[in-house]
Amino acid sequence: MSWTPCEPKRGRRAAGEEHDEARAELELIKRRGALIVVSAPSGAGKTTLCHEVRQRVPGLFYSVSHTTRAPRPGEVNGTDFHFVTEAEFLAMRDRDAFAEWASVHDHYYGTPVQALEGALSRGLDVLLDIDTHGARQLRQRYPEAVSIFIMAPSMKELEARLRERNSDAPLARIAEQVGYESESAFNRAFKQGFGVPPATWRKHARLQGLSG
Repeated sequence: MSWTPCEPKRGRRAAGEEHDEARAELELIKRRGALIVVSAPSGAGKTTLCHEVRQRVPGLFYSVSHTTRAPRPGEVNGTDFHFVTEAEFLAMRDRDAFAEWASVHDHYYGTPVQALEGALSRGLDVLLDIDTHGARQLRQRYPEAVSIFIMAPSMKELEARLRERNSDAPLARIAEQVGYESESAFNRAFKQGFGVPPATWRKHARLQGLSG
C-alpha cells in the first residue's frame, strides 16, 4: 500500500505562516513610531551624521524640513530640504503647518507636522535633524521623543567649518558665530534637557583652551 502525504496539512501550515505575517503587520500598524531628534549648533556635523544613519538603518523615516535659505552645493530640493520663499514659509506657519519652527542666522526652518504625524501614526521611526531652538519646541510637544545633542570635535574644528560654510562672510560675523555656537549652545542644550551639564562644557572648554 502506498502512502501519499496529506496536502491540506501543508496548506494549514502555509495559512498559519500567513496569519503570523498578517499579525506582525497589524502590530506594526498599531505601534506608534519613535521620534528621534538630533540637534546641534551649526557646523557640528549633525546633517552628515544623520545622512550616514539613514544609509545604515533601513525603514527609518527622515523628516525633510522647510527652509528659506538658499541650497548649498549638492543639496537637492525635496530630499535635503524643501526650499521655499519667506512668504511661503510664513503662510505655512500661520496655518500651523509646522510641528516646530525657528529663525536661525536670518533664515527660517520648520518641520512639517502633517508628514511627521503621518509617519509616526504608521508606526515608522522618524529621524529629525534640527537646530537646538526647534528641538526645544519638539520636546515640549513630544516629551517621549529621544533627544540627541551633537558636539563638534573641537572649537577649532567648528570655527574652520563655519569659515568654510561662510567663505564670503566678514571675519566679525564668523567670530560672532563661533562665540554663539559654543558656550551658549551648550548651556541652552542643558536647559532644554539634553543632559549636557555645565561641568561638561567647562571641561570641554578647558581642553580646547577656551577657559582657565
